[in-house]
Amino acid sequence: DQNLGLQEVHRVLAECGAVCFDVPNRYSLWREPHTKQWLIGYLPRRWTALSRIRNLSFSDLNSRVRTVFGSHYSVRSMFVRFRVPGYRDRVVYRALSAGLDFIERVPGAGRAITWVQPGFEVTAWKTQLSPQP
Repeated sequence: DQNLGLQEVHRVLAECGAVCFDVPNRYSLWREPHTKQWLIGYLPRRWTALSRIRNLSFSDLNSRVRTVFGSHYSVRSMFVRFRVPGYRDRVVYRALSAGLDFIERVPGAGRAITWVQPGFEVTAWKTQLSPQP
């Protein structure tokens, strides 16, 4: 269960510690990483081989991480880590990354881009506990 996994990560994380992980996007326009099929996340889970694999959408991931870590987290689109045929040059990767960062800040376009990216990068941290009297 993903919620139990996140709770366990939070439990074993040291005070002021942080965790980073990548999550594939269910509604990505790219190939699904487990089955290598295009647009399979848009089908009902029972029709696909993804019935036991739980790729999450942006809103699902956001709510699950918020439930465990409160307001101490960040979910960002992940584009540059995926191999894009023909874009092996670091300059191109940097340009794509800078362009994506800009688009994510534009209110309407940023939200739309976030929904169809290949995956998400989650950074969450545990705050320092308040001293006990």
